[in-house]
Amino acid sequence: MAQVYVDTQGIMLALFSYAAQAIFLLVVVYFALHMALEFRVLLISRRVHQQSGANGQTQSSAQTQSVWSDENFAREASGTLDELDAFPTVTVFLPVRDEAAVVGRLIDAVS
Repeated sequence: MAQVYVDTQGIMLALFSYAAQAIFLLVVVYFALHMALEFRVLLISRRVHQQSGANGQTQSSAQTQSVWSDENFAREASGTLDELDAFPTVTVFLPVRDEAAVVGRLIDAVS
């Protein structure tokens, strides 16, 4: 009977090569999917910008213009403009960890 020689090193090298190619293909597919989703976000953003900017201004500049309008300047001159009406609304995010006492001190500090 003839002895059968099996090249285990060659088989292992081929399996490693296939595994590396499979991982590379998964990474390429992941990046392609990521780029497709980013492109979709870009298209949605452009569409929203075109719809909101139809009158030549974006929403944030429209809010700023309404705060600093001629009516507000007239109210300020006559003394009927509240202090809070003179400035736009600002949202501040404050980082907090697990302590309830920190929240109380933080609210006292910013108010």
